[in-house]
Amino acid sequence: MNNYYSLLIFTLTMLVSTSIIAQRGQGNGRGEGRGGRGGGDPTKGGIVGIIKSSETFDVVEFANVLLYANGDSTMLKGVVTNAEGRFFFRGLEFGSYDIVVDYIGHENKKIKDVTISADARRNRVGEIIIAPAANNLVEVEVKAEREMMEFALDKKVFNVDKNIAASGGNAEDVIKNIPSVTVDIDGNISLRGSENVTILVNGKPSALTGLDRRAILDQIPANTIKSIEVMTNPSAKYSPDGMAGIINIVTKNLNRKGFNLKTSLNLGTWNQIDGSIMLNYGFKKFNVFTSYNARHGTRFRKSIRNRTTTFQDTSYQVYQLLQNTDGDRTRTNHTFKGGFDYRLNLRNTLSASVTYSLRDRSNLSLLKSNSLYDYEYFQRSNRDKVETDNGDVLEYSLNYLKTFEKEKQELLVAASYSSSSEKEIESFQEEISDLQLNSLEQIIQGSNSQDKNSNMLFQLDYTHPLKDNKRIETGLKSTLRHIDNDYQFNDFSFVTNTWAFNDEVSNRFIYDEQIHAAYVTFSDEFKKFSYQLGLRAEQAFTTSTQATTDQAFDNDYFQIYPSAHLTYSLTKQQKFQLSYSRRVNRPRYRTLNPFANFSDPLNIRIGNPQLQPEFVNSYELGFLQFWEKGTFNSSIFYKRTEGLLSRFVFEEDGILYRTWQNANNADSYGIELVGTYRPAKFWRMNANATFYRTVINGDNLENDLTNAGYLWMARFSNTWTVWKNLDLQLNGFYRSRGVSLQGEMQPFYSFDFGVSKSILKKKGKITFRISDIFNTRRFRINLAEDNYELDMEFRRQSRIAYIGFSYSLNPEKRKRGRGNRERRSGGGNGGGDDMDF
Repeated sequence: MNNYYSLLIFTLTMLVSTSIIAQRGQGNGRGEGRGGRGGGDPTKGGIVGIIKSSETFDVVEFANVLLYANGDSTMLKGVVTNAEGRFFFRGLEFGSYDIVVDYIGHENKKIKDVTISADARRNRVGEIIIAPAANNLVEVEVKAEREMMEFALDKKVFNVDKNIAASGGNAEDVIKNIPSVTVDIDGNISLRGSENVTILVNGKPSALTGLDRRAILDQIPANTIKSIEVMTNPSAKYSPDGMAGIINIVTKNLNRKGFNLKTSLNLGTWNQIDGSIMLNYGFKKFNVFTSYNARHGTRFRKSIRNRTTTFQDTSYQVYQLLQNTDGDRTRTNHTFKGGFDYRLNLRNTLSASVTYSLRDRSNLSLLKSNSLYDYEYFQRSNRDKVETDNGDVLEYSLNYLKTFEKEKQELLVAASYSSSSEKEIESFQEEISDLQLNSLEQIIQGSNSQDKNSNMLFQLDYTHPLKDNKRIETGLKSTLRHIDNDYQFNDFSFVTNTWAFNDEVSNRFIYDEQIHAAYVTFSDEFKKFSYQLGLRAEQAFTTSTQATTDQAFDNDYFQIYPSAHLTYSLTKQQKFQLSYSRRVNRPRYRTLNPFANFSDPLNIRIGNPQLQPEFVNSYELGFLQFWEKGTFNSSIFYKRTEGLLSRFVFEEDGILYRTWQNANNADSYGIELVGTYRPAKFWRMNANATFYRTVINGDNLENDLTNAGYLWMARFSNTWTVWKNLDLQLNGFYRSRGVSLQGEMQPFYSFDFGVSKSILKKKGKITFRISDIFNTRRFRINLAEDNYELDMEFRRQSRIAYIGFSYSLNPEKRKRGRGNRERRSGGGNGGGDDMDF
């Protein structure tokens, strides 16, 4: 299924919109266009100049240039120099002005009597040379740090670049320390108890997820993450995918002038090793960057499954299956990235990047099974599994950013294409002992799975500020996805000594998806209120094709997704926030694929191509309190889910099948408390707790299939600066019992500890940490139906000690004053914007 007409219409719309907006903004791009000459008004003029340092005679970027009426102390306007050291004042009345140049570490420079008139509408003041301050030649580092947690209208931002307890780890080690977020043994992320969460990297879906959305946790090193943004009620600007909300991973970006380098190396127990290097070189209009990171490690995995089935009107009353699995999983990842930002001129920036990732995994496991009838052993089996899994991902990304003379007005056009492939080979050898007949059976099987995935994304976002803090944002987005999974299963015949293709288990599954969307949001501020209203419309086309049986399942649907956010500032330190959004969780291809996974013939996974999307209406009321030493945020939330996508387990002939179904609905409501506090200068702490109740209604699947229960979780983090440049950090987490559609999850807790020491004049850092100090991260699940009970426990190697070293050739220091402004990652605005101070 390929809807080429939809793609053609969207592409033409994007091109026309871009042309219209770019035409309207023409003349502002070069910085010396019409605005530099005073614009079209013949009664006005402009001032142009270049700032240079007398020490190096290089141009000075980010210098503050202030404009005053001649002989007056009242500032009229302020601008910041661009990457070429240039500044521009436009739309000035004829007359005489004074200019003051203010830049960190330099003496202020004042230029008097700069005159513009009808005969000389543009005054070129030429080069202005500024000299270093005699008493301030040494660079000064600002001691203040960013707050651990920041709040915006529609999200919470958690700054994690100082998180010692995640050093040497990956994104999983960072995310699991975020309030309301949990990560289970398989890397599944839950937000407020729901796994239906969307993961973004720098605001966009990442090709690193490949065919497995959990792979992103392995492939992003913790030391490259700057912050985590959590949006439980995102605005209509964002894709509505993810019932629980959005988790956006914001990575670090050097993106500074000159040559910059960041590198790190970490070693851990169980053969854990990871390293990364980031390089950046900024010169003139270019910023070129590249990075490489690699990870390798082995972790053991253990599981226990005990199932008890009761029968009626049969010769046997009770059947038991006792299973335990022991294995090791080894993973190796390599990720390369390179790209550039090119400032075409002051208001137009082009950015491009290429990402290539390699993944290699191997799993060795032994599954031991014991079967009992009426508590007497009658069969035992040992099933060895050897699995190799390797794949790669290639992504191309292209962005065009145009800013306008009006502050915060911008146009962003983005396009990306990614392709990935994954090959998985499994071999099984099993010995089955019949204790009643005293016989032994041997089975040898093998499978070969080939996955191919391609994704295309086209996006246009336009922001237009209106008067009095009003703003409109609008945009278009199209995503096209194609997945092809070819699974072949073979049985070995001891009679013919050959392999035989098993066409009853083998399968080829193809999934195509197109989603075309348009959105608009309007925001405003007045008195103590600020609000944002949004609306998003989406048309989805999906087709699941069972190529083996020549069956196709189409599911096309059109949906509207509104959003609303309101903030009331009681005082500068106290705010109330109210928000609403409608969201969707679309079935993933692995839950749709109907092929059966026979890794364990007694516990079989199978997909459901008839699954429908689930929809949620989410409401939240919050209160924010700011103090000099901390913050406090409390939220009350309620979610109503229709067509709940839920795991569903059933038994037939002694075999347990695990699949997915749409249950009727679910309700979830609760309270969340988040706080940060500095008891002393050397002590920083934050803590959070979430308490909620879930009610699940699945009576459309089975009579009286409902479940309800309470769950609460708590997390704390303490950081102590016990000596100069020496920090200690202790993190703790607890999750109580929780419920699923057919059972419950048991509680667990864990603690992490870390130490860091800055060296080499803060250019280097040594870290040491231990994850899961008491080795308590175990996941236990109990399921119960009318005729069977199932108890499961899963654990993997979680207690790991790491030691690491990182080094920055150009440490991230901020200079005192306003001259050192960060440029936007992925293509800045090029500098030179008029900024009113």
